[in-house]
Amino acid sequence: MKFFVESHTILKNKSGVGWFTHGLIKGMQSQLTDKDSIHLLTHPAEAMDIDDLLENSHTFDHPIDWMPARLYHALKFRNTIPPVDLVYGHGLYIFPNFIRWPLAHSPSVIVVHDLSMFDIPEYSSPKNVEFMTRHLPNSIAKADLIVAVSNSTKESLCNRFNVDPNKVVVAYLAAEPNHYRRTDEEIATVKAKYGIFGKYMLFVSTLEPRKNIEGIVRAYRALPKKLRDEYSLVLAGGWGWRDEAIREAIQEARMAGDRVVLTGYIDTDDKPALYSGATAFIWPSHYEGFGLPVVEAMSCGTPVLTANNSSLPEAGGDAALYVDSTSHEQLVEGMKQLLTDEHLRKQLIAKGYKQAGKFSWDTCAQTVLVGIHKHKLI
Repeated sequence: MKFFVESHTILKNKSGVGWFTHGLIKGMQSQLTDKDSIHLLTHPAEAMDIDDLLENSHTFDHPIDWMPARLYHALKFRNTIPPVDLVYGHGLYIFPNFIRWPLAHSPSVIVVHDLSMFDIPEYSSPKNVEFMTRHLPNSIAKADLIVAVSNSTKESLCNRFNVDPNKVVVAYLAAEPNHYRRTDEEIATVKAKYGIFGKYMLFVSTLEPRKNIEGIVRAYRALPKKLRDEYSLVLAGGWGWRDEAIREAIQEARMAGDRVVLTGYIDTDDKPALYSGATAFIWPSHYEGFGLPVVEAMSCGTPVLTANNSSLPEAGGDAALYVDSTSHEQLVEGMKQLLTDEHLRKQLIAKGYKQAGKFSWDTCAQTVLVGIHKHKLI
């Protein structure tokens, strides 16, 4: 069987969708037969991070370079690209980034990561809300199978769009194999690279309102001075949208002498050491489709504080300390607990290793492939 996977998000600076796409393909590669092949539909202009995927002899790269890049972008935004199966032939087309591209005569699978643009549009990019409002309902209707990355996302999807639950399979994300506890020497090297000194709490993701960055900064500033002197707050990630209030909160904290460290986007190879060096991982997001950083932190032996909403309890299981993301008091108290209670930290670390071990890309791919066979798409 020929599998065609839209792979435009597998860039050097990958987002959650990019990591899912990469991991799904890796998992599929381990389960291919001699008659199967994977064909990556890649960006016509961007540099892709797919070299490791192409090491598999059954995997091939197909840049969408048969039209000018400017025209491609215009058509992609309108979802009016010519049916790609007329170019590449019949097969099963997988679209991991929500939207099904036009097809003439081939079955398709789409992946829905979250419905934040509908459930909490105030935390989403207006352009993304507009795009998804215009194109996602049609993609859901035309797809032969839908993959949701959590039961929370599946429930939201079925309720909002009246989707038959039997049409949706749940396939969880997983931490990369290189996410494991690193040595003190490796941790020290990465800390020096990003200007981190002493002990720290860590947040990793795009700096945007949905991630509750303002709440994290306010809670950190409300900690007793002794704890703020002992621990810095490290915010690791690139800037997102609607970030004016976040920038202001960080600036105010810094002007007051609080140690809030901005690292920018973290190189992939540095993330495990950065997780490993943190005393606590703080991730009280207002809404998530899954919550991959929670699992990544656990796999590196770092205790996690997260929120009790959306899919986060699925990611964290019984291995995280949960708070209401809208409660300043709970967030402050949760930070205090993790920083001062060594016994609690050890408990969460031990449970975290077990929880992270429940997720793998092989399991993710197997779940998707079972759904494909069940719906007789191949």
